[in-house]
This record gives sequence, structure tokens and C-alpha cells, in this order.
Amino acid sequence: MKRAWLLLLLVACRTEPVTPKLTAPGPEGVGVRTLELTRDGGRLVVELWYPAAAANEDETRDAPMNAGRFPLVVHSHGFQDNRRGEAYLARHLASHGFLVAAPDYPFSNSGAPGGATVAGLPEQPRDLSFVIDALLADPELGQAIDAQHIGASGLSLGGITTLLAAFHPTLNDDRIGAALPIAAPSCMLTPAFFSRAIPLLLLHGDADTIIPIATNAAAAFLAAKKPRTLVTLKNASHTGFVGIAEAFDTRSHYDRIGCSALSGGKLDLSTGLGGEDAGILPASDACVAVCRDEPKDPALAARRQQTLTKAVALAFFSTWAKGRPDAINALAAENEEIDVKSER
Repeated sequence: MKRAWLLLLLVACRTEPVTPKLTAPGPEGVGVRTLELTRDGGRLVVELWYPAAAANEDETRDAPMNAGRFPLVVHSHGFQDNRRGEAYLARHLASHGFLVAAPDYPFSNSGAPGGATVAGLPEQPRDLSFVIDALLADPELGQAIDAQHIGASGLSLGGITTLLAAFHPTLNDDRIGAALPIAAPSCMLTPAFFSRAIPLLLLHGDADTIIPIATNAAAAFLAAKKPRTLVTLKNASHTGFVGIAEAFDTRSHYDRIGCSALSGGKLDLSTGLGGEDAGILPASDACVAVCRDEPKDPALAARRQQTLTKAVALAFFSTWAKGRPDAINALAAENEEIDVKSER
């Protein structure tokens, strides 16, 4: 018995860590192209990252796509951001054999005429579904998509867009088989909202002063159906998930910059989404004001935060789409900044 226990211990000790494999670029080169789609007479610009025979370590524009069928992830940007806001994440997934499509949402992107607004949120899950339609219908791209594995991810306003497209009782797209909302405002969602049981991973920082984790991701985790996972990045901010944050001063909490772009108060993210019949409470009742609490300097460095985000996203989508062993708990064991709650 003692010998068997020692053998098991030796095997466990020889297990390779998962973090280096999940944070390193994958074996594929990365190509990128810009697509211009038309929906209901309006222009919808989409950035598409894909596996390619490209030598560039970053991305190569319009490189030929590698042969094969690849899982698709549709990524939604945050408020006052754009389709390339989380290019670091899209490139990482593409290098590991995923297609990643990211649209510019017409009303909430940084270049929206008259300024970005959240008023168009009810249309964003419809835009997301339209992107899936267009890609599947394209003679070339449709042949490159593994249509049985279409996932969604998104940051902040893009995170609630992801939740709407995956779970809303009437807006959901049943082609979406896994959802990864990042720092998503979800304080107004009740159990009735979560109309489907598909893999869900909520990723959030516990130092987020814009969309606090306690009333958002932590609450949504309890409201959602299983399988559900909550991954908390310790001392991570809201703004630190945005690609450009890597260039900001690491001595200051990144949400100081994020809050300066917002007017404060409560964001009206529940209008036009079906109300309590759809499992959505009035945001004025269910949510706390953004930027209510003073940020404490410094937050987790954005580069580290984004590295961990890439690892978590790759682990989650690879388990779902490619049958890889679940590595989320191993990531938490190897990285002190990660805490995991999971229910299957």
C-alpha cells in the first residue's frame, strides 16, 4: 500500500505544468483580415483572425488560411472600444487553432457617430448572430468553420452581449455552445434569464471598481445553470483586460483611467431586453453605481492580467471544442492570482 502511494506521488510530481503551454503562442501562424458586412442596410465591420502559414510572430494581414475546420469564437468588444480591443486574446486563440471574429458594434464602438452609447445593446446579440450567419454562408470561410463548435466571448459591454447571445430566453443563438464573458455587467440577471445549460466561464477581477465582481460575476455564477465556472483574478482591474492597458502606468490602478471615461452613476443596461419576463431586473434597482469605490493602487499589472486571460480562455475553449483535459484548476494551483469555483 505504501509503495503504491509512493508511485502515485512520483507520477504526480512528474506531471508537467500547464501554464507554459497555455500562455505560449500555439503552433499555427496567425492571419488576419477585415470583412465588411451589411445588415439591414447598415455597415458591420468584422476583424477575423485565423490559423495561417505565417512566419510573423504577431499577425500577418491577408495571409492564406490553413486547411482544415476550426472552432469559431465570436468576440465582443467593450464600451468605447473596437473590434481590435482584445487582439491579444484573438491572436492567441488563432495560434492554437481557432477562428476568432470580432465585430465593431455600430453604437458602442469608439468611432460611433455622435459618440458611443449603450442604447444599442439589444441589437448587439442580433449583430453577433448575423456575423455567424455571414461566416457560415461564405464559400471559403464556411468550409473552414467547425459549425458544431461555435463559442462566444466578450469584455464588459461585450460580456453582457455574450450572455445575451448565449442565454437570453428570446435573443439567444442556439448555435453558441460555450460562453466566456469577461468582467460582464450582469447584476440585473436572475435565474430565469439563463434559459440554456451550456458551458459558462465567468472571468472577473476582484479589484474591478467599474463593474464590481460581487454584484456581477459572482451573482451571475449562482444564477446560472450548470456547468458553470467562476474564475477570479486577484487584484485585477476592469480596464486591465483591455489590450491598450499594457501601455499604462503600472503604479496606478488602471480603473482610474477607465472611470475617467465614464460619467458615473448606473448604466441603463436593462431597457429593451424583455424585463422580468426575460429574467432581467431594472438595472436601477439591481446594480450599484459604476466607479463607486475608490481604486487602490496598484492593481495587477495589465500584461500579467492579459497573460492569465489568454491561458484561462484557451483552457476553457480547448476543453469544450477539442476535448482537451480541463486545465482550469491546474492553472489555479500554479498561479496564485487565480481562484476557481466550478460546478458541473
